[in-house]
Amino acid sequence: MKKFNLLAITVLLLLAQGRIFGSDLLKTGTSSGDSIAKCPGITVEVKDIEAAKALVIKATIKTSEISAKTGELFSKLIGYMQENGIQMTGPPFTKYYSWDPEGETEMEAGAPVEQVVETQGEIQYVELPAVKVATALHTGPYEAVGPVYEAIEKFIEKEGLRVAGAVWEVYLTDPNTEPDPNKYKTQVYFPVE
Repeated sequence: MKKFNLLAITVLLLLAQGRIFGSDLLKTGTSSGDSIAKCPGITVEVKDIEAAKALVIKATIKTSEISAKTGELFSKLIGYMQENGIQMTGPPFTKYYSWDPEGETEMEAGAPVEQVVETQGEIQYVELPAVKVATALHTGPYEAVGPVYEAIEKFIEKEGLRVAGAVWEVYLTDPNTEPDPNKYKTQVYFPVE
């Protein structure tokens, strides 16, 4: 799982440089009977996501400082994992509990892990429940993910669904192996019911 540690460190560095706007996680489940809809260039689908284990660090921050502060959160999280010999089992994520463009954002930076982990301080072990989501893939620079959010929101409204929890992003591309931000892949998830 060394690859994921490198990905997390790279994401952390990009966050610190202000080049990342958000993040996320979770393994996608099977999509039997799931709905799929296409928006201009964006495919939105409904999937069931499996339960997962993760380490997270939660914070409320000024939205205007989100890139730098998210970088700090990932720095603490990855540092804790390295100090304690804990391996990531998938790409890092960021989950958004609230978002106020003019105020504060409540969020958490996280990393999937394979087993239960004893934690202390602000780093917490969590078990993420299985959930139904509307999801779409963003390809391009992290800060250009907005149209994917809009497409998912339109899809949810059109399908008569409702958002049922915090939205999250998962970084799928390792910037160490793909230097072109136009090729970065970020999966965006909205839990729905």
